[in-house]
Amino acid sequence: MSDFQITREIQAPVSLVYHRATDLARLTETIPAITRVEVVSPGPEGRFGVGTRWRETRKAMGKEITLELWVSACEPDRTLSVEAELMNTRYTTRFDFVPGTGGTGTSATLRCTATPRSIMARLMVSMTKPAMLKGMKSDLDCLAIAAESDARA
Repeated sequence: MSDFQITREIQAPVSLVYHRATDLARLTETIPAITRVEVVSPGPEGRFGVGTRWRETRKAMGKEITLELWVSACEPDRTLSVEAELMNTRYTTRFDFVPGTGGTGTSATLRCTATPRSIMARLMVSMTKPAMLKGMKSDLDCLAIAAESDARA
């Protein structure tokens, strides 16, 4: 198992950052590396929540990769966990949103846990760790830009 984690301060309220992170209709606008989103099934009462599933196509390592993701845990305006399977590895990505230092803005933490189920998958996770960290940082930076723009509007 491998864990990757980054934290970033975002100058926008927690509720706004959470909403931007969970707005599947605007995900390609929020994170440019994501080129296509197709909702497979909405969550409870048609809203984002546990059980929401979507296919996401993104540019990664010079290729387009399509994954099906699902929400496995969700506490609105606080945390959410999304899971996906790729090449014999289960990826769990957890977002935590808490009030920033001094009570302003949001401290956003993105943590990805990769659980490979074979030796080859373990090697792939190890080899792609730098690219995964770079992608996570980029996603969090893009989320910050979008949420901060919304906060100024």
